[in-house]
Amino acid sequence: MRFEKQFVVLFKKAKADCETAKIIFAEIEKGNAKLEIWIVFFHLQQSVEKALKALLAYHKVHILKTHDIGSLLMKLEEIGVNAVFDKESLSFLSYFAVEGRYGAVLDKVENPERFLFLVENLLNFIEKELK
Repeated sequence: MRFEKQFVVLFKKAKADCETAKIIFAEIEKGNAKLEIWIVFFHLQQSVEKALKALLAYHKVHILKTHDIGSLLMKLEEIGVNAVFDKESLSFLSYFAVEGRYGAVLDKVENPERFLFLVENLLNFIEKELK
């Protein structure tokens, strides 16, 4: 049995979560009333969290047991990985890790297309870093 490195596994899962978010969003846009937008944001949050943890693992940094994207971004800055991201918007996704999934859901989430774009850009940056 072949085991992959932790950062490879995490990054594959991050890409899968982003793809899942895109598919669900497309279905919502087509009018599928069985789906809700918070599910898209949950998968985007998961994608960012796993991608940032993949980058930390790649740099051999202990991965924090957290869903807080802001903390993960700060940890990357501490080790000198600085990239131009909309850190405030990416950090906003942390809400959907637990509260947004199990608790009160926001009445309306603005501009899901923008968040899809931000997450795809983050994944593209991290993919280049991992090579």
